[in-house]
This record gives sequence, structure tokens and C-alpha cells, in this order.
Amino acid sequence: MAKKLILFFLLLSAVALTSCANMFPPPNNGNQQTTKPETEFDYDNVSFESAYAKAQELGFTGTLEEFIELIRDENAIDVATIQEITFDDQGRMIIVLTDGTVLPIVFFEEEEHQHTYGEWKSYAGNADVSCEEHLFYRICTECHTIEWKSGTYDNHTFDTVTTDATCTTQGYDTKTCSICGLVEVTNYTPVKAHAFAATYSYDDSFHWFACTGCDAKSGYGEHSIDRTGHCTTCYQPAPSEGIVYGVSVGGTYAEVLGYAGAATKIEIADTYNGLPVRAIYQSAFYNNDTITSVIIPDSVTTIGDEAFYKCSNLTSVSIGNSVTTIGNYAFAFCYKLTSVTIPDSVTTIGDQAFRSCSKLTSVSIGNSVTTIGASAFEYCYSLTSVTIGNSVTTIGSSAFYDCDRLTSVSIPDSVTTIGEGAFESCSKLTSVSIGNSVTTIGDDAFYDCTNLTSITVEPENEYYQSIDGNLYSKDGKT
Repeated sequence: MAKKLILFFLLLSAVALTSCANMFPPPNNGNQQTTKPETEFDYDNVSFESAYAKAQELGFTGTLEEFIELIRDENAIDVATIQEITFDDQGRMIIVLTDGTVLPIVFFEEEEHQHTYGEWKSYAGNADVSCEEHLFYRICTECHTIEWKSGTYDNHTFDTVTTDATCTTQGYDTKTCSICGLVEVTNYTPVKAHAFAATYSYDDSFHWFACTGCDAKSGYGEHSIDRTGHCTTCYQPAPSEGIVYGVSVGGTYAEVLGYAGAATKIEIADTYNGLPVRAIYQSAFYNNDTITSVIIPDSVTTIGDEAFYKCSNLTSVSIGNSVTTIGNYAFAFCYKLTSVTIPDSVTTIGDQAFRSCSKLTSVSIGNSVTTIGASAFEYCYSLTSVTIGNSVTTIGSSAFYDCDRLTSVSIPDSVTTIGEGAFESCSKLTSVSIGNSVTTIGDDAFYDCTNLTSITVEPENEYYQSIDGNLYSKDGKT
């Protein structure tokens, strides 16, 4: 085994071990000798204690006796011939013998040790510092030497959240270290171009293309209204001039009182002087032959009696989703009205509400209507299709009288009463289906329905039945 390790290396190694003493203090077995060991030589001329003390300062941890034995055994020196042991200014030990010989400063020789380290471990004090300031250590499994290293940027473990760019802000990635909490904002992407809607937005006075991502506007301009009540640029119906509004007695809402304008297509505003428009007053558009279409906003809850009575050129009406009542004669004698959808909000259709709307071809009655008033659709000669909602309980007398193009009708289970002459003179009516809750069918309900060949009644009906397509009482007598 090659032996070439100098004392200087030993002492420096001892110093290195001492630097870890704060974490791994060296063992102290309490057996260090503080008196001269018993030996067979005289050493009064040599200050082994001072040499030993100096060696301890430089990291030697053995006893005085071990120190002397190490000098003698490892260097084959007769300690009786040692005159002096000193240390030079570089910390190296110098041995001078009595014959004046200065020995080499070889202390002992051994095979160079190859460390076998375990895994890197995180120092317990890392909790409150950045990953780049963390300390890591590993320990040799044979000699217990400790090796240290500092953390680097690569020790961060980032979770990334991407914020997309908009037309007002850049996009970016927010990276947050799940270990130390470091936050970094990176990977900026440029602001996007505005994405303008393909159709116009508008208010009472202006129109524009609105950006879908912010408040930017393009093509902003003032309405230019033609005689139909539509803007010549955006083609949207503008809240019409000439509509007369008033405030309710209690001052809590506004209502439409009349119309003095010239536009043919009108849209009723949803507010007036800061108040919601709740009602179209009785006879507000009575006998008006100018308007051809009307839009009723969602703010309106009541369409009064005769509100649009005999508007002879009215072809279309849009009823808002908050209307609950359509008054008596509300649209009677609107000869050119072709179709109407009654929203689910409506509960009552008044008597003769759509009487003599002779061009009306289809009606859809919402699922909240409970009453179809008397003669509500009387003389609607062009009516070919009607859908009755599933909350209707009463179909009034003559409700569909002389609707001579109506071919079939299905009466839902909710209906309990079919009034007198309800479908009288519906000459094209071929089939009728009656639900299981009908308790009363008035006289002449299906009188003069000359083509009616099939009446079916739900088997669960306790009052009526169908025999060979004919209507009979449950006992089969009438």
C-alpha cells in the first residue's frame, strides 16, 4: 500500500471535519487524557503537551497518548531522541532529533479514501427561503464526511397558469413555485385585435358594432329613420316618435296612452322618464290604419281592452315575455294580422281578443294561459292551426266559431270546460281529441262541423266517451 500522506493534509482534513461540527458535533467519550501517559522514555526535554494542544487547535481529536503513539509508530521514531516538536507558520509539524536531524514532516501514510455518498437531502432550515438559497447535503456512508451544495434555479417546481391575451391586455404565463412560492410572470403575448360583432347594437339615438371583448365601438353613428320606423343604416326598429306615454296614478310605472306618429313599424320603449312601461292603455291604438308592425317589450304586463282594435294594416305583432293579460277586443278586426305567438307568461286571453282577424293562419297559445275568452278567435277564417297550451282549463263559448279552415284540434288534459258553440261551424274540422279532464261540453260545441268524422276521448275521462268516432256521455245515452 502506497504511503505518502503528509501531516499538513491530515491537519487540514481535521479542520474540514470541524467545520461541520455545528450540525454533527464530534463524539466526546470523556476519556481524553490531560496528564502525561506512562511510557518507557523520558520526554522532559520535549513539550508534547504544547504540540498536542496545537494539533488539537488544528483539528486533532485523539488523546495525548494517541498523539505520541501516532508520531512514534507511524514514523518509526524513538521518542527519546526527539528534542523538539514545533509548527511552522503554515501549520506543518517539524520534528527535531537530539542529533540535529530534522525529520521529514510525513506523519503517516495510508491509502487514499474514496467517499461513498448517500442521496442529497434538504437541510431542515430551507423552509422559509427561496429554492436558490436552499442548502443540500449528503454523507459518506463510510467516513461520515459531509458534502454541501447550494440550490439553483432548476430546483424550483413551477405550476403555470396561462392568461390569454385580449383586445385590451397582453397575454402571459404566471409561474408559481410550489416549494418556495416564488412567482414569475413570463411569456407575454401581444394584445389582440378587436373582434367586432357582425350585427349592429343600438339605443334610442345611435347604432354601432360592439367589440365582443371590451367596450370599443366601430361604425358609431346616429340613426336615420325612414317612414317605416327603421334606421336606414342598421335597419333596426328605433323607439318610435309619436307614441304618447303617461305615468300611472301611483307614479310607479308608465303606460302607453296613444300614438300620433307616422311610422308604420313601431317599437314601444321599455322605460319612460326612468319608469318601466308596464301597460298599453285601453284603446291606445284604436282604429289606427298606419302601423303595420309593433314590438311590445318585456316590461309590459298588460295589453288593455281594444288596445289595437281595428288596426286594419297591422300584419305582425311581437308580444313581450312578461305580458300576463290580453284584454277584450285587444286585436279584434286586425284583418291583415297573419300569425301570433302568445308567450308562456300570458294567463288570460280576453273575450273577442282576436275576433275577425281574417288573415290569421296560426296561433300558439302558451303554457300559462288558463282561459281562452268567449269568441276569442271567432271568424278567423284563415286559421288552419292552433296549439292549445297545457294549462288551459276553459275554452269560452264561440272561442273558435266559424274558423272554417281549421282541420284538427287537440284539447289537452288540463281543459275542464268547452263552452257553447266553441268550435261551431268549423266546416273543415275532421278530427278532435278530447283530454281526460273535460267535465262539461256546452251545447253546439261542435255544431255544423260538417266534415267531422272522428272524435276521440281519453279512456280515463269520467264524463265522456267515444263510440265509433262519435261523442257520447259516459253512460252512452247521449
